[in-house]
Amino acid sequence: TSFYLVNADSLYPALVPVRYPKTGTPNADVRIGVVELATRRTTWVDLGADRDIYVAAMDFADSPTELWLTRLNRHQNRLDVLLGDARRGAARVIMTDTDSAWVDAHRPLWFNGGKEFLFESERDGYSHLYLYTRAGTLVRRVTPGDWDVLGEYGVDEKTRTLYFTGAIDGPLARPVLRIGLDGRGLTRISTEPGTHSPEFDAAHRWYVDTYSRAGVPPMEVLRGADGKAVRTIADNHVLAGKVAALGLTL
Repeated sequence: TSFYLVNADSLYPALVPVRYPKTGTPNADVRIGVVELATRRTTWVDLGADRDIYVAAMDFADSPTELWLTRLNRHQNRLDVLLGDARRGAARVIMTDTDSAWVDAHRPLWFNGGKEFLFESERDGYSHLYLYTRAGTLVRRVTPGDWDVLGEYGVDEKTRTLYFTGAIDGPLARPVLRIGLDGRGLTRISTEPGTHSPEFDAAHRWYVDTYSRAGVPPMEVLRGADGKAVRTIADNHVLAGKVAALGLTL
């Protein structure tokens, strides 16, 4: 069944038909194919016997011959992570996340040459990160506490340290945190209150911290992995002056 969305990217908006199943109507039957560029041969990935599914996301699993995908059931209370063989099409479930009501379609974060991955889940009541082997064996829950992980920003593989943001101060702040993959050594990196959106380099030696809070417009600071400021990239002083001139009591 076609459902129409409005594409407002152009001067005159256009209606775009998409396949969208209403309640009680059948889902679109999806297939995942891998094309070999040299021969143009397509290999179809085995998505399982149940065709009433959604494929939420996919990519190569840190390997040119295997891909991962996340498969949701129609009710969206079960999410499977599958590894598929790009040459033969065979696939196997390596991890499953379930909930009595609904699961969020998170994606695996691969590292260590694809030997391990982290997966975000609310299975314990809060959103936390769990460490798995490539085979799908659960190693441990990495992040602690009665608060939610808000974003993950990669792993320093040399020190086996995870960088992330979390609601450790409540839902109105987003500090930058780090913790060992063994679940120890939780450390707050950012010191200023407010919202931090870090962008790390590949080796996790530096990060650009985009930071703001009530009364302080967004500014960008280059920092070391320990959170110490190296230099200010953009202080947004013009807007900061306008906000200060308002004399607001925050």
